[in-house]
Amino acid sequence: MALLDCFFFVVDTTPPQCTNLPADITRFVELGLPGDDSVTWVEPTCEDASGTGRVLVSTFTPPASFAVGTTTVTYTCTDDASLTTSCSFEVNVQTRDTVPPVIANCPDNQVLTVELGTESMRAFWAVPTATDVSGVATIESNTHNPGDLFNVGMTTVMYVFVDSSQNRATCQFTITVETGRTQHHRRLVIAQESLLIPLN
Repeated sequence: MALLDCFFFVVDTTPPQCTNLPADITRFVELGLPGDDSVTWVEPTCEDASGTGRVLVSTFTPPASFAVGTTTVTYTCTDDASLTTSCSFEVNVQTRDTVPPVIANCPDNQVLTVELGTESMRAFWAVPTATDVSGVATIESNTHNPGDLFNVGMTTVMYVFVDSSQNRATCQFTITVETGRTQHHRRLVIAQESLLIPLN
């Protein structure tokens, strides 16, 4: 009876599997920055029935830089049978504005003098302005306007600026209205103090 030789060939037709794929990543950077240069993650692994699964290539390696926007990170797994499979996750870099507007020309304090018996005086100043990295910086509120009447005494004038992210900056200065008598009294006190002679 003749004997027949039998040969069996094991053919790997199952591609490797990508495991431990990171979840999508969201990072925030300050408005005006181009992106995030320190995004990191735990890299996925490749498993295969043959035991030869491995990462063939990846589009990024941690830590990595990502521009503002959404970027797809892809890993490609392979095995000794040259079978491949790919898996991916997204890195989403978003901007946020946490910096308040920058006020350019907040007015100086003013001291005005009126005649004795006059109760108020108009004050004038250049309205302050502000800039912001967002390009939007507007006056949200102000307590007074140039040309308003100010009573004798000290009054605080305030301007509040706001940007598109609701960050606020405040400019404030004082308007002091004095009577001629008050001013004369102040000069007299200064003069008297200058005449004081120390005892020692």
